Amino acid sequence: MYLSINSATKVIVGTWRALGALSFKVFAVMVAAIALTFASTSSLAADAAAARKTCESLKGQLIGGARLVDTALVTPASGAGGDYCKVTGKIHGTLNFEIHLPVQWNQKLIYAGGGGFNGFIHPQTLSPSGNSGYALVASDSGHQGGPFDASWALNNPRAQQEYADLSVHTVLQAANAIVEKHYRSSVERRYFEGCSNGGREALIAASRFPHDFDGIVARAPAWNFTKLFLAFNR
Repeated sequence: MYLSINSATKVIVGTWRALGALSFKVFAVMVAAIALTFASTSSLAADAAAARKTCESLKGQLIGGARLVDTALVTPASGAGGDYCKVTGKIHGTLNFEIHLPVQWNQKLIYAGGGGFNGFIHPQTLSPSGNSGYALVASDSGHQGGPFDASWALNNPRAQQEYADLSVHTVLQAANAIVEKHYRSSVERRYFEGCSNGGREALIAASRFPHDFDGIVARAPAWNFTKLFLAFNR
């Protein structure tokens, strides 16, 4: 709750009149408490304004080969973590990604894998800790569509290659640069977590780009597409 200077003065004067026989020391403590409340409120407002300005400054920039299309400071629902800067970006026109840059950062990054045939951005991890304090990254793997729509792959070798093994590695390089630009500090630890097709992406990251992540969680990886489609079409 914010109080104007006039309102605060009225509170202090009214309190002084009501004190009667109470000592001046007690009154002084109350005045000090009110002053601390004003100072704390002003500090929080200044911090929020600074975080919003820093976030908005990223919009339109070209960082790490990615064009940052939009930014917004987001306040999650109660209990869902602290404020973060939501950044949406694009690499070479078709590879879209999203990165959440928390105001209170733990110096770590987690990349959330996709699902099905991807085509959409789902910036959320199965591990609850991954949604608080971490710089969170996700992408559509280079094409747009539903998780069960593979029509994008027809006569589209770039999209095929990005879906197969390149999109995570490519987006991660841009994410590293964006994080460093935003915080003026490098990432200390990088993690990947994915399930189903995200689990397959995890195996790809571990086997083909082993230096990209410090830790990888592969949940139920969809690694054998031939067997999977035979099972789905029984």
